[in-house]
Amino acid sequence: MPDFLLSRLLYAGWLTDYAFIGSRGYYLHWSKQGWPKVLRLRALIQARRLNEWTNAKTFTNQCYGIDPMPSSRESIPDMKLWISALEEVRIGNEETLLKLFCEVILKTDI
Repeated sequence: MPDFLLSRLLYAGWLTDYAFIGSRGYYLHWSKQGWPKVLRLRALIQARRLNEWTNAKTFTNQCYGIDPMPSSRESIPDMKLWISALEEVRIGNEETLLKLFCEVILKTDI
């Protein structure tokens, strides 16, 4: 599964390269285009705790209008950022993949 997601990030132009390095895990080389997105998404994921349980899927459903969104204007920029990222990377709304996406973003060294 990580290779599937990482290949999507590579195809979207967010990564320029990635490799699995034994016990050290994955090496990710973010592109100039991808790095700012990672920083913005990291803040969103942390603020909304999207890496916990089903929060990413629930938030995605709210962004697409499937589930009701708490009425709040500050949610609109978050929604646009999240949906834009999912569409660029083409990962859809599958819970396991959303959680992995959040984990990859959060585990990136800043």
